[in-house]
Amino acid sequence: MNKNTTIMAVVAVIIVVVGAVLIFSNSDTAEPAQEQMPQQQTLAGSEQQAETSSEADQTFEIDLQNFSFSPTKLTAKAGETVTINLTNNGGTHDFVIDELDVQSSTTSGGDTTSVTFTVPEDASGQTYAYYCSIGNHRAQGMEGQLEIN
Repeated sequence: MNKNTTIMAVVAVIIVVVGAVLIFSNSDTAEPAQEQMPQQQTLAGSEQQAETSSEADQTFEIDLQNFSFSPTKLTAKAGETVTINLTNNGGTHDFVIDELDVQSSTTSGGDTTSVTFTVPEDASGQTYAYYCSIGNHRAQGMEGQLEIN
């Protein structure tokens, strides 16, 4: 049973990675990343967003390492488009926000990937957990918070 579960998990990861590669190979991320702050980053971008724009209002840099994210707290504004650039410094990881249907591709040590999404207009005052969905990484503390202003 454990062998079958492991095989199914590997197949699922492969499917997610292939799908993400296809999606991200068509994306355009021309906006430069802002400097990383120690444990919190704040979105300060424009309050007006072009509805058809594919550029992010704000970009975050997050380091992935065994069982932790850095930073662990992000702050965004409702209605803004956010790009999160992920740098994996060891292990196999991803980035997930369930309520916003956000999931990055799976990365291995040394890999980078990005995920872009728009915060709902009505999300002001909400807090969303972001986490790594690989194995038991979340249970071991690999999670953070996205607060919406």
